[in-house]
Amino acid sequence: MSRALETLALFTGDPSQPRRDVSFRDAPSNHLWLAAYFPKLALESLAGISADEAERGKLQSLARHAERFTPIVSLEPPSALLMEVGGSLKLFDGIDAIKDLLAAGLRQRQVTAHLCAAPTALAALWLARSKENDVLSRQELAGRLGRLPVEATEWPRKVLMLLESMGVRTLGECMRLPRDGFARRIGREYLNEIDKSLGDHDPRLEFRPPLELDASFEFANEVTDTAALESPGKRLIENLVVSLRKHQAQTQSLECVFRHSDRSITIERMNLAEPTRDEDRFVRLFMDRLEQMRVHAPVVALSIKTGLVEPAHVSHGALFEGSSEHDPRSAGSSLIERLQARFGMKNLYGMDLVDEHRPEAAWSRSRHLRHERHGLLAIGQARRRPLWILPAPRPLSSTVDGLPCYKSRRPLRLECGPERIESGWWDDGGIERDYHIALSDHDERLWVFRDRSSMNRGWYLHGFFA
Repeated sequence: MSRALETLALFTGDPSQPRRDVSFRDAPSNHLWLAAYFPKLALESLAGISADEAERGKLQSLARHAERFTPIVSLEPPSALLMEVGGSLKLFDGIDAIKDLLAAGLRQRQVTAHLCAAPTALAALWLARSKENDVLSRQELAGRLGRLPVEATEWPRKVLMLLESMGVRTLGECMRLPRDGFARRIGREYLNEIDKSLGDHDPRLEFRPPLELDASFEFANEVTDTAALESPGKRLIENLVVSLRKHQAQTQSLECVFRHSDRSITIERMNLAEPTRDEDRFVRLFMDRLEQMRVHAPVVALSIKTGLVEPAHVSHGALFEGSSEHDPRSAGSSLIERLQARFGMKNLYGMDLVDEHRPEAAWSRSRHLRHERHGLLAIGQARRRPLWILPAPRPLSSTVDGLPCYKSRRPLRLECGPERIESGWWDDGGIERDYHIALSDHDERLWVFRDRSSMNRGWYLHGFFA
């Protein structure tokens, strides 16, 4: 087998170039912002779809469409885009032409939008939310903004209620309030937003499409043995990791594409428990997947593609990259990844905490696997719960003095407690228990409780501490 062709391609984006802060003072005199407000996305956010989900999905897709008219696009999650179109006016023959072309493209995508242009980004956004017409002159800006209701700002509910209690219902009334009093009673950040809408410094992050990397390898001869795929796969992963390090980035998934000459492609997706750029973790997952694969047709090419790439967050204290990146604290995440690769996503569950006092109902199965070292440790220390809880409490015998026994007639030593739990009185699963941490003769740490709801007030074993 010989290598015929190997390529490394950059699909979209380039995080090696820092994202620019686009502000009014950095722009030319014909600076003009166009806001696109999407009411349906706003309603989806109110229905429970988070701003992050909107930004990753529909909003990013709409931002890519907006880049046809200007290179400067800024996201305003969850339901708006801001575009600096001052430099595009001559190219598209004015703001009306830009709005018509943008609206036509949005209609093809079955997206409803309100478009409005103004000399500042916040002014354009607030006017678009209120379905107002364009404001192209700086001299008209204060008067037109003054007529808008304060709800156009989408400030927090408590701020809007405070302004309503003061009899303030428009932005013009906010502007006429004493500045010191407004900053003290309402908040300095809201006063700054009013200043930005009128032309003060307003830096904004420029939208950049997500980065995806792809490496491919074409074989000189058809490959039918998975062992022959190991070396090319490792080489492709090495190239991808080099590119990730170059861009100071990381990813949480890989997609392996096996191309065949006489049938459709075979796709194997590998999901990681957390974003990383650790080459060894990628290679282990790839090798585990190859062990389980059966090649049903000869392979003529292999491609490995990253999922969405994000900036890398280095968790260790080393100044330079090297062997220290193999952080021993990532062992838990690596274990989750290998279990997923060997047993499949459908056969592996995570655990979620439930807002419930009854121990047997305080957790649930989850398809979302995560390794939260600090969070789990804090929960364990705060509530002092055993990792092993029995499916059902096991009755224990007791001494004449009413102390519990386990595997012998000698009483357990009650080390900590009681912790009283009374819950579930509103349904058929009500409990009244006094929990203790107890030690057995063999120094086993047990979680036991006394049932206060029964006549004999018996003892039960409910869990084991490690």
